[in-house]
Amino acid sequence: NYPTVINSSDQLIISQAASVTGTLDLSNLDIESVEGVQYFTGIDKLDLDDNKLAFIDQVAGLSALQTLRLENNLLTTLPDLSNLVNLQTIIAYDN
Repeated sequence: NYPTVINSSDQLIISQAASVTGTLDLSNLDIESVEGVQYFTGIDKLDLDDNKLAFIDQVAGLSALQTLRLENNLLTTLPDLSNLVNLQTIIAYDN
């Protein structure tokens, strides 16, 4: 969905990730890690539903984030999100 942030070797171009705005939808991908998401500092919604996530520490630096969806994962705790001053909604049932 964001070809400008992936190079020809399918690697993330970190300097371009911050230019992504809006929603980053990583739902239903069977991912176990969100490593790399911390570089998408311009997104305001992150959808991580229906994955295999046990930890999401990388989201703690996403200062523009307003909505965080985490349904149907393997989470037992959430990281400290108190520095996310724009965060309005967290949906995290079925963990």
